[in-house]
Amino acid sequence: MITMPIWEQLIPWLTLQLTPNLTNQQIIQLLEHIGKPEHILTASAEQLQAILPQQTILSIQKSSQDPLLQQQLIQTQAWLNHNERHSILTLNHTYYPHKFRRLAVPPPVLFASGDLSLLSTPQVLILGSERPSIQGKGLTERFSKSFSLAGWTVVSGLELGINSASLYGALSNSHNTISISTTGLNQNHPVENKLLIKQLENYGLLLSEKPLFSKHLPDYILRRNELLIHTSHCLLVIETSEDSTLYTSASLALQQGIPVFAVPGSIGNSQSKGCHSLIRKGAILIDDPAQIMESISVDVVV
Repeated sequence: MITMPIWEQLIPWLTLQLTPNLTNQQIIQLLEHIGKPEHILTASAEQLQAILPQQTILSIQKSSQDPLLQQQLIQTQAWLNHNERHSILTLNHTYYPHKFRRLAVPPPVLFASGDLSLLSTPQVLILGSERPSIQGKGLTERFSKSFSLAGWTVVSGLELGINSASLYGALSNSHNTISISTTGLNQNHPVENKLLIKQLENYGLLLSEKPLFSKHLPDYILRRNELLIHTSHCLLVIETSEDSTLYTSASLALQQGIPVFAVPGSIGNSQSKGCHSLIRKGAILIDDPAQIMESISVDVVV
């Protein structure tokens, strides 16, 4: 394991990540088949062709002469050196989230801005509707404050509504907050949450598997939710519809045996139907954050 990789150690990892048409799944397969990233970059076409198409092999072989890729490396180094809270975590980094390694396709590289020690704390993921009821938003803030006061780290996405409310609620009491961006960390998405993003970088932790300058893609939400779920000890859903990406993610978490909790709501609220359906599928009904903290066995340091 390495703790503070020097830039030269990061270059092979970043080069693979920035190589056109090379997917994370292919990078993981190459690491398993060939070994270290630097060995992949110098591998013969014969070694690579078992996994990659010819065009991608040529992209790897020409990576050191690719002007765009080399410019992206320079910009990434500048970002890393700009702030002492900026970090780049590779699969062999001490702070790399250990649960990510269990994924079918773990992120080969993670960009981080903030306090890496939060990855070692008890974490509760709170997700919900971008169009919550007034009651749902207020409940989210109250729950988040209770978790943070008890020494738990609140994890959520950056979307508006329940997600933002959970992060703001925790930030008002402590600095124990983690989020995963759907873009590169030098982007602000959504733009309405620019202040929240800055607070996370200054006081909490913001992560992304996306290279710098990567834009938001709606199709990436399901993958981002998968990372959020595997960052945390459990998932709490507060208001969601049955046709949302969140509902799909929570259903998958249930199938994988991950603890999922849901807050029931009024049968007249369409945003409660997803929670009711999750409860029927096996999610645990709760109406108090203490019920989660008492049922999940983790060490909390306050």
